Amino acid sequence: MIHAPLIAELFRAVQASASSPIWSQGVTYTRGGTNFVCSKQNEAECIIHLRTPGQPMSPKVTLWPRELDWDCDCGNSESPCPHVAASVIMLKRGQLQMPGSPDTPSSDAAPAAAIAQLHYIFRPRHDGLHLERHIVGQGFPKKLDTTLISYKAGVETKRIQGPDVMATKADFAVDQVLKNYQGGPLERQRLEFLFKTIESDQKIFLSDKPIQISSSRILAQYECVDEANGYRLRRVKNSLVTQVFRHGVALCGDTLRLMNSTLLTPEEQKLVEDMGSYWGPEREKVLFADIIPKLQKKISITVSSLKRPHTLDLMPTLDLRLERDKDFLSGETTLSVLASIVYGDPPIAQLNYQTLELVPVQDYRSKRVSHLVTRNQEEERRIMQKLSRELDLQPGRRIILSGADAIAFVKRARGWEYTGDGAELFKVEERILQPKINVTEGEFYAMDMQFFPSGDGSGPSASFDSVFKAWEQGADNVPLLDGSWAKIPKDWLTRYGLRIREFLSLREALNEVPPLRLPELTALCDDLGQSYPESLDKLRGLLDNFESIGDATLPSDLRADLRPYQKKGVNWLSFLRDAGLGALLADDMGLGKTLQTLCVLQGKTLIVAPTSVLYNWAAEIQKFRPGLKSSVFYGDRRELDTTSDVVLTSYGVLRLDQERLRETQWDTIVIDEAQTIKNPDSQIAKAAHSLRGNFRVALSGTPVENRLDDLWSQFQFVNPGLLGRREEFLEKFARPIGQGDIETASRLKTRIKPFILRRLKRDVAPELPARTETVLYCELAKEERETYDMILASTRKEVLATLEHGGSILKALEVILRLRQAACHRGLIPGQNADESSKLDLLMETLEESLAEGHKSLVFSQWTSFLDRIEGELEKRKIRFSRIDGSTQKRQGIVDEFQSPEGPPIMLISLKAGGVGLNLTAADHVFIMDPWWNPSVEDQAADRAHRIGQQNPVMIHRLVARETIEEKILVLQEAKRDLARAVLDEGGAALSLTRQDIMDLLA
Repeated sequence: MIHAPLIAELFRAVQASASSPIWSQGVTYTRGGTNFVCSKQNEAECIIHLRTPGQPMSPKVTLWPRELDWDCDCGNSESPCPHVAASVIMLKRGQLQMPGSPDTPSSDAAPAAAIAQLHYIFRPRHDGLHLERHIVGQGFPKKLDTTLISYKAGVETKRIQGPDVMATKADFAVDQVLKNYQGGPLERQRLEFLFKTIESDQKIFLSDKPIQISSSRILAQYECVDEANGYRLRRVKNSLVTQVFRHGVALCGDTLRLMNSTLLTPEEQKLVEDMGSYWGPEREKVLFADIIPKLQKKISITVSSLKRPHTLDLMPTLDLRLERDKDFLSGETTLSVLASIVYGDPPIAQLNYQTLELVPVQDYRSKRVSHLVTRNQEEERRIMQKLSRELDLQPGRRIILSGADAIAFVKRARGWEYTGDGAELFKVEERILQPKINVTEGEFYAMDMQFFPSGDGSGPSASFDSVFKAWEQGADNVPLLDGSWAKIPKDWLTRYGLRIREFLSLREALNEVPPLRLPELTALCDDLGQSYPESLDKLRGLLDNFESIGDATLPSDLRADLRPYQKKGVNWLSFLRDAGLGALLADDMGLGKTLQTLCVLQGKTLIVAPTSVLYNWAAEIQKFRPGLKSSVFYGDRRELDTTSDVVLTSYGVLRLDQERLRETQWDTIVIDEAQTIKNPDSQIAKAAHSLRGNFRVALSGTPVENRLDDLWSQFQFVNPGLLGRREEFLEKFARPIGQGDIETASRLKTRIKPFILRRLKRDVAPELPARTETVLYCELAKEERETYDMILASTRKEVLATLEHGGSILKALEVILRLRQAACHRGLIPGQNADESSKLDLLMETLEESLAEGHKSLVFSQWTSFLDRIEGELEKRKIRFSRIDGSTQKRQGIVDEFQSPEGPPIMLISLKAGGVGLNLTAADHVFIMDPWWNPSVEDQAADRAHRIGQQNPVMIHRLVARETIEEKILVLQEAKRDLARAVLDEGGAALSLTRQDIMDLLA
């Protein structure tokens, strides 16, 4: 029993430690029908089981009154838990029930007779121990023939007649161990689990005798005695054991314990079985220094021999040797590393890794015993594990390292004790290599580079190739020519390594730096602070936004006053012409690319342009350079006038007559609207690339419309080879930039910057009136919405599934086309008839307002069939208009009529026919009827009106049907505007119409 003062002190300690909710719950347990059974009670330890209705498991509370400590196996994260609180309350009240005792009076507690306990009864048989579980309560002993879980469930549902069972967590754990147990001898594995699971305070019997179970194991006992010239080990009886059962179970007094033999490894088990044999003097060393110390940790061995040799109890240590060596074939200095586990200082024994025995250091092969060293195999394993984990070494195995591997090993070995002269050789000085670039001028320009440990270029050096290769492989150090080592300048290589590597590769391939790359080489030297020949200083004008390029001499027959930005463009073109380099003039539309180009024409010139603007070029030449004789090489009966200063031809003629045009070595070749050759696989692009000319000029307001591949094809015409082979360009530039690689985009801009000039109207022509863009939204009528939703619902799921599994995008593009048409006019869809359109009604309302205010308007659509319907509505309202599409002849006359004050106020234009070459500044309102994902197409249309010569603010209207694919197209347009900025402006990432874009449009 526990004295009342100690109980009171324990009660106060639990109450002080418990939170208010926990204590309140504990009080509730003492009032709510919970049974408290105390299986053990004294001042050292008190064990209480709680049985609460509705809770199958009975928590076990353990109290230690003397230590004022407690525990509960309920798993509650708070300590004390409500079960501990309830237990100390009942202990203080003296209301705890003891098994087999009369019920303690309680106003609310369930009667003790209603609660039973489990008894575990082991039955000894000839084949081993059998186990039975009995349910024991007042007047109700019964063998449990089913699982505990099934029994409790049956009692609760009244399917089984019997008392409830006070089942603890240990009881349920045993229930799992005995799953599928049908009686019979308990095998060793199940015994192992039972001895871990059954707790000492449970009711356990061996037949009818109360016993306990202990998890501590009985060690087998052996004795080593002298016999003849050797020794014998023999098994002896353990005095603690009173009875032995099969499967390694022993009864020690009143406690069942497992015998320890199953913990031996197969190798150790064999040694134990051999112990009954005789051990001669030749095996003396192994027996006393190895076998007995190893087994004494698991079995009891008493050495009674009087002639056992003297043994030393030493700790194993590591002997690590790092020594200088030399490769026999290459003569390279190497590092020899050998680790050994030894005993004694100086070592008197070491581990032989072939026999796994200790041998004297003085005679490695000898089996004679001078001293015996008791092995500590646990410490040996610790040393080996640390050696493997930290140095990747195995004791007794020599490794030879060279170069960076030897350096890395010496660095890892810091903090380890070692001997030998090898470590000093491969220690790296804390010095970082400095780059030194040398650009020489002779018959051509050449470049070389080396690294030195000092900034003045003195001392041993390292080649760029060796340093770059080591950097690519992730090394920290590199060997110098004198055999010493230095640190790699990683930050420097990250910033400039790829650029340097490219120039050195050119040196290896061409033995020179090509003229096209000289501006980039100059910029690189400036970035590095390296000097270069003064002759390259003339290229500085191509690197500073062309500010320092001198003024060019204008042609004497020029009949025009150039704006400042146009004069700057002429200076740049003239500089490149005189340097024998090509140019891509990419000014915004309407800034006078034609005029700037005419100012630099020299010698025999070929100009290739879209058919629609051929005669406009002829008119511009006559207007601005009347001194030049020009001719048009076009038509079925075309003849090449070899006496002309300037020959004008179309892209179509270039494709057909490329061999004829290639025969002439032109002084200047100009291609207008150069995006026409953006596809390098097209016949037109191949024909343009094959032309022979001294000075090549490409003109385009949209040099990048969709992919960076567009830019490669144009530069392949302007400066062949500048961007390398197409496959290299895609791999080195297009793909990384497409994935958002800003550094690669910057490198591409650096390379093309000297040869491309792009100015935007807002930057160089502030006198241009304002350009305002707005979106006019319309709501689809009921019939239109039904048609749109029907198309989307009938195709969307199938098409998206096809795209997600890598199928063809053609079906998806067709669905997008039909959805766009449905958003504009149902009559555009094949098989659909409709006279009205919500978008067409919105256009007519807006047009009539603009007409009333005196504005002229351009109306663009991708589909001529949509223009037909707009035309019909204009005719109904008797509104005058003109029209240009792919079938239009004599376009210039129609343009002149529209531009005149008396001309029609509206012009209908197809995007394809009217996107380039038209000057329509009489209009100040632009209507785009069917927006598309590529914003450059719409920008080209808008720039027909917003260009030099426009006097009025320009309004750009995009007509969009709400809750249709057109709203998603507007979002996609904004993403696509980053395309050109990736290489022509700052930031951005080049994007094309990807499979994901199509899926987003249909989502």
